[in-house]
Amino acid sequence: MKEKLHNSVYYYFIKDKKINGTLFYCFEYFEFLNNYRDTYFYIYDISKEDLEFVKNIFKNKYNFNEEILEKIIPINNIREIYNSQGYKNLILDIRTFNKISPFLKNDIYAFVNERGNLFKSKIKKIFYYGSYDYQSYDIYNILKFNFNIFKPFENPKNGKEFISAGNLKNLPKNVDKKKPNEFFNIFKEYEKFKYIHNYLDVNNRFIVECFFYERELEFVNEIKVIDSAVLRYEDCLNGNLEEYKLTKDDKIIQGILNDN
Repeated sequence: MKEKLHNSVYYYFIKDKKINGTLFYCFEYFEFLNNYRDTYFYIYDISKEDLEFVKNIFKNKYNFNEEILEKIIPINNIREIYNSQGYKNLILDIRTFNKISPFLKNDIYAFVNERGNLFKSKIKKIFYYGSYDYQSYDIYNILKFNFNIFKPFENPKNGKEFISAGNLKNLPKNVDKKKPNEFFNIFKEYEKFKYIHNYLDVNNRFIVECFFYERELEFVNEIKVIDSAVLRYEDCLNGNLEEYKLTKDDKIIQGILNDN
């Protein structure tokens, strides 16, 4: 039986991109919130097989109390949201927000990773968070990383290089092409990293994780766009990695845990 004041985190599963940054952000906030209040992670439109797949990814990428995996619940009927929603609901991407929010009657805390319509509701409070010019938001807040649960991967010092880029068309033919279920351990397998900035990167994780694991990173800027990749690279390069650590002071966390 769920306690009355539980929270809910929602994510609309992407079948053709099963492993992506938003999925990790959702899990990290979900795990963090469970340290303070009962929280459930609802994934919309996911099969049983894919649910087990992502759970295994989480176990390989993070150190955490695996009992909370039982609180990751698939929702395949939109009507189920009426029964699943919490006292307060967290959504971390505009795609999920557009699909799920009309069916939530309680407060919504939404990180708007891309520009969207900030509609107001007469029956529920909606709090919009963001930090970049290409986002739509009311409250300034950068999305954080739950570094407390990151597995410690030692530097392999093997000279191997991993390249990340949004547009893969012009990459060298000898670049390693990793399968989604191998993504979690790139910092275990590679010593050097290169990020090719050739597209609008709305919510980059790769750069911050490279700095967290203290890996050699080459940033190749091919387009004149100021986005999350550029700003996060500059922040980390200037020694501001700590600003990206998820703590109880985070404005989204404060809003959800504040009962007023």
